[in-house]
Amino acid sequence: MVVGDDLTTTNLKLVRRAVESSSVNAVIIKPNQIGSLIEVKKVVLFCKKYNIKMIFSHRSGETMDDILADYCVGFGGDFIKSGVYGRERLIKLKRVMDIEGGLK
Repeated sequence: MVVGDDLTTTNLKLVRRAVESSSVNAVIIKPNQIGSLIEVKKVVLFCKKYNIKMIFSHRSGETMDDILADYCVGFGGDFIKSGVYGRERLIKLKRVMDIEGGLK
């Protein structure tokens, strides 16, 4: 995968430009980067339309907030990026497993 991160910044205009120029086939989506879930949804719908892989990620300054897992599952993300091993990261991965358990 060729992943847009700083190139796209969860911004539909920048994601569109990167996809149209064949610069990326995946993007990192940081829900707390663009400012609203409505903007995240626009990026997600664009990515789904053009078969762009979505990697949900936190921003710098990690917290114990596990909602990133809910966003990834709820928006149909392909991957979650929660960093290297550590308590803050495990909380998010545990939430993914809890969601999976609830779906069964």
